[in-house]
Amino acid sequence: MTLNYFKSGRGERGLKNPRILVLFFISMFVITWIISFSGFVAASLIVAIPFVLGYIWLIFEKPRIGFIILFVYNFIALGLTRYVPGIPFGIGVDAQLFCCTSLLF
Repeated sequence: MTLNYFKSGRGERGLKNPRILVLFFISMFVITWIISFSGFVAASLIVAIPFVLGYIWLIFEKPRIGFIILFVYNFIALGLTRYVPGIPFGIGVDAQLFCCTSLLF
């Protein structure tokens, strides 16, 4: 059986509920206000939040993939420290090691 997403109406059910609609508009207003006062840095952080949460979920779901990404990050960080001095890439390595190894014990 194939699910037809054009006929299922998943997204529109949420918009028919007034509470969800009001929460949506309030969150849009808050995000716009934060971006207008903080600028590009806040906008990039707001865009990065879903990716970071997805990565953390991936680490907790499949720790092996977390270790593979950790090794790739280590090699990239090692190469970047030659050309970009002063950025603490080691903190990212420590955070990933903590997340990956805490799941094993």
